[in-house]
Amino acid sequence: MKTSCRNRFVIFAGVLTLSIMACNLFNIGEDSASSSTTSTSQPTIALTATMSGFDLTARAEEAAIKTQVAEYTPTSIPPNITASGLQITQVSGYIDTFESLEVVGLVHNQTDRSVDMIEVEVQILDAGGNEIYTDKTFTALDRLAPGEKAPFSLTVYEDLGGADSSYVAYVVGNGTIDDLKRTEVRVTNMQMTTDEDGDIYVTGELVNDNDNPVIVKSMAAATFDSADQILTANYQSVLSRYLEPGQSGYFRVSMSGPISGPDIIDTYKVYLDAEQSEPLERASISINTTNDYVDVYGNYHLVGEATNSGDTYSYVNLIAGVYDVQGNIVDTADFSLPLETLAPGEAAPFDFTFWGPLNYNQSLVRTIESYNIDVDDFWTWSTETGMANLSTLQNAREDGDDALYFTGQIVNSTNGLVDSAVIVVFLRDYQSGDIVATNFDYDYEKLEPGETYDYAVEIPLWTGFDINSVVVNYIVKGTKP
Repeated sequence: MKTSCRNRFVIFAGVLTLSIMACNLFNIGEDSASSSTTSTSQPTIALTATMSGFDLTARAEEAAIKTQVAEYTPTSIPPNITASGLQITQVSGYIDTFESLEVVGLVHNQTDRSVDMIEVEVQILDAGGNEIYTDKTFTALDRLAPGEKAPFSLTVYEDLGGADSSYVAYVVGNGTIDDLKRTEVRVTNMQMTTDEDGDIYVTGELVNDNDNPVIVKSMAAATFDSADQILTANYQSVLSRYLEPGQSGYFRVSMSGPISGPDIIDTYKVYLDAEQSEPLERASISINTTNDYVDVYGNYHLVGEATNSGDTYSYVNLIAGVYDVQGNIVDTADFSLPLETLAPGEAAPFDFTFWGPLNYNQSLVRTIESYNIDVDDFWTWSTETGMANLSTLQNAREDGDDALYFTGQIVNSTNGLVDSAVIVVFLRDYQSGDIVATNFDYDYEKLEPGETYDYAVEIPLWTGFDINSVVVNYIVKGTKP
């Protein structure tokens, strides 16, 4: 069961009803000479929805979930065009699996300009129409071209009391863009899954079929009922942002599910903010995947080693996708190497463990057919800064049935200050030399020469693990000021 520090909210009971009372038109003023201007005038008309709970029994469980990709038409707009309006077309609310209130909605760019930084104010009213809560949020996509839509979401952690709440949403701020170069990105191998707590995940693959590189600035997903009314929404939790021509990448959107379950969901849609890009400098990083396993706690691990085959220091971020037998993306995760920079010729281990549905739905692990790991070019770059070699003292190991536990001290054995330190412990198979498991510990405090940090590293194991089949290795580094 996932845990949260959220305050508990009174659970609503009843049937969701959406009452569209009016359209929210927000007029944008005359464009200025700058590329982005912000307006904060309050419109006088808003979209209001009422809710007295969430009934998730209105749809047959055996009905198939339909998928849609929001269709965007790349648009070129001359400068100095006066925009006509931004409209909130839907707003609704539900109690999520953490027993907090989620208010979600859709914003439609009905202007003739590309806009960004779209700020939405949400007001919650009691049964008498009195305002009991107000807060602001932004749309899940950073930018919208003319005609495009994007969802927004706002989590309310306070216990507002009462079950007959209604919701009002206004667009209260935005900027404008003169040079948005929209381009299409193909979305494929999608699926929606839920975890054991009822939370919702939309995963899939992005493919760049263009002749030019593409940057995916932001991405979102939303779910809808059979009447096309929005139910849940959120922005991406994992995303391959930069795609070369012909390259594919991965995404995951995680949404808090309704506390009563997801059975009412009929359709899900994904939304993209993508544009043409100049080529990025790509680091020379080779990936060797050496093991995947499920530990005794039921968590899935994807393990391997990344090597810097270039001639400069590199900060390295990786992204992985796992597929089922149909080729759909079961889940995706990203991972920053524990070494802040990787020197030319240097290698470091990795272990993908921060998954989405795989972490909370163990039955999904059995559907994994294959996997792939790529360098995340958007978050990988060359640098001139290396790391200092440090040493250790009093290293000890405790062998448990579920994990190996390593303790000791990191020592700043250099003659200068280090800003932070890291120790990476990894297990190599005695016969093949492949890395089969790893983990690390950080010290974020500065260490003067001779100072120490007490480290602790836990490496979860799998059933049948034999300690005599592996060799223990250490990497200990410090970042220079």
